[in-house]
Formats: sequence, C-alpha cells, structure tokens
Amino acid sequence: MKTIINHPNHIIYASFNKELTSLDENIIFHILNQIKHINHFEEFKEYKSEKIQLKFKYLNINRNYKSIESTLKKLSNTSIDYSKNIPKHEKIERTITNFISGYRKTENKREVIIEIPGFTVEFLTYLKGGYSKLDFKHFISLKSIYSKRIYKLLIQFSDKGGFNISESKFRKIIGIENKYLRTSDLRKKINLVNKELKNKCEVEFNYKINKQKTNCYLSFKIINTNNSVALERNYQNKIRGNRDMFIFNFLKVFLSSNDSNQPQLITEQIIDSGNSEQFYNRVKRLKNELSTNNSKKTKNDVTNLLISTILPEYKVKINKSS
Repeated sequence: MKTIINHPNHIIYASFNKELTSLDENIIFHILNQIKHINHFEEFKEYKSEKIQLKFKYLNINRNYKSIESTLKKLSNTSIDYSKNIPKHEKIERTITNFISGYRKTENKREVIIEIPGFTVEFLTYLKGGYSKLDFKHFISLKSIYSKRIYKLLIQFSDKGGFNISESKFRKIIGIENKYLRTSDLRKKINLVNKELKNKCEVEFNYKINKQKTNCYLSFKIINTNNSVALERNYQNKIRGNRDMFIFNFLKVFLSSNDSNQPQLITEQIIDSGNSEQFYNRVKRLKNELSTNNSKKTKNDVTNLLISTILPEYKVKINKSS
C-alpha cells in the first residue's frame, strides 16, 4: 500500500535546504509521515510539541547510529525562519525555530525518540500555501540529494505537465549554486537524476536549457508521474497508477490520430483483463530498445508491431474507425 505525504511547497524553497544531506531529508520525511495527521490550513493556531519514534533500520541502510546521531545534532541546530501576515493589523509575525528540540536514546536500543517543537509542527504541516502529494517510499529510495530535490520540484508541477524556471532559481533550490557551472556538467547531473527517477520512481522528464543574452532558464516537460495530467479529464476513471499511465502515454505516442480515444480504450481493456503488468514490461522493453542509438525502428514500425503482434497477444480489440 502506498504512503502519500502531503508535502508543503514552501519547504522546497526554504533556505535551510542547502545545509541538508540525503539522510537529513530522509529523517525529515519520516517526521512528516508521523505528523501528517496534523496537516492544516489554519494560519493562526497554536500547536504543541510532538514526540515521535524513529527506528534506525528505516533511517540508514547500515543502521549506523553515529551517522544518525550526527544528523540529529545538525537538525537540532538547523534554523527554520518563516513569517505570517497578521490579518487586520498590517503586521508580520516572524517565527524562528529549529527542526528538532532534542532527542533521547536508550542504550542498546535501535531507535530514538525525537521532540519536534510546536512552531516546527506548524511549519511542516501548513498546506494552505500549496502542497504536493509525494510517494514516501519513492522519495526514501532515492540516494542522490539532487534526485530528491528535483523529484519534489517535478511533483509540485505535475498537474501542469511541466514548468519553466530560471537557472539561478533552479540552482538555489537544488543546492548547486557554486557547482556544475559549465552547461555540459549541469546536463550530466540532470541526466543522472533523470535516470535514477525513471528507475526508482517511474518518473521521467524531458528538459531544455535555454540560454539568452541576459538570462538562462530551464524548461521541464513531465512525461510520466502518478500525479501527471497526461490524461484528459474524461480518462481519469481507471488509468491512475504509474504503470497504467506509462502504458497510456506509450500508446498515445504510437496509436493516436487527431481526436482518437484509442489509447484510453486499449489501456482500459488491458487493465480490465488483469494483464497490465505483463503488457507494461513488454512495451517498456520496446521503449528501451527504441532509445538506444542502434535502433533502426521507425514510429510506423512500432505502430505496425503493436497492431499486428503485441495487442493481439493480449486479445485487445482495436476500433478501426478511430
């Protein structure tokens, strides 16, 4: 069963991100998971501190307590600084707090109890400023800190299918303001992230780096995510998960003509037949083959292969008039 985290968008742009490591981010996500029941849209409400239990086996693959303790010490000194407008008073209320106020560990016990200040609970659970639905297991599985941050950024804009962002803002969010300064190096890093996201989260994107005289910006197109709007509104009843979205998007590329609903109808047939996993594996191998430099298949070749061989294998009926 999936665990979905409502992740406030303001966390993505917070200044403390540049101080965080991949393990730091994992611990913060475990915190978010355990206090998600407090998610709120009320800007002015007091919250009590929260004590939560964290097991080492979920925080560090090697269950290395020294590494975890070092991270907890850092988070206890990592400042969160946020402001709120006070209605009718034209004043701004500023709050400064830390991620955790303390932690407690019993000797020989492979877990730790941490205390989250009430101010931090307010910051981490406030959703009125916008939030994204992130897959907890997907996020934790990512090793690269850059993959984690780009994943959060992609999901924020998944309902729009993509976004444009200035290079300076992108670098600040990802934490590479003074790294990978050459465009070729930046491309290599983004390509590595794309590969990890595709393998571990079934999230894939295309991007361009657009250089202008006075500015440079990156343009991202999100190909496949669980929150993607690659489907038209009337396609959303059955086609929901990453696997089904992948099948739909693949068929849309090779079977769609203008105003054709064949990709939707075929995908729903595959879902109803219970063959979506087998079909997904089949077309994913085909897509990987197409992406290699040695592939000589054209779009027409793939379309003909689908119609003449692959779809009949799964007893899919094709509407010839579409």
